[in-house]
Amino acid sequence: MKKEVNIERGYTLLEPEIYEKLNWDLNLIVLCLEQIRTEIPAILNIETESIEFDLISVGNPHGENYPAIGIHMKPNFIHNIDLDIFKIEEKVEDWINEKGIDNLIQNTQIELTLSWDQLQEIGVYPQRNYNYY
Repeated sequence: MKKEVNIERGYTLLEPEIYEKLNWDLNLIVLCLEQIRTEIPAILNIETESIEFDLISVGNPHGENYPAIGIHMKPNFIHNIDLDIFKIEEKVEDWINEKGIDNLIQNTQIELTLSWDQLQEIGVYPQRNYNYY
């Protein structure tokens, strides 16, 4: 059974332009997105005390799911950060272009055992236990 993403988190979606470059190989996309996800704080030069980046399974208007990076504020964080998704996307795309898609593929964490099927099953990676109520 596929799990729905917890919309209580209020995700802002980050969908780097890698899908077609990786021929929609969803397992490889998950690996590359995970590498990007872990590098985002350094790419954006931000502290992660108030914000988190997750791999998520999202649906398109045609009912098909695909992996993306979800950005959200940590629960109970008092200060709201203005997330300018256009600036974030621009910085991430610049980082990917500078690194090169081939290097991104070579540097994926092969030891990461998360597959596209597993991400669809759990909905969000890494899984965190928060009380949103």
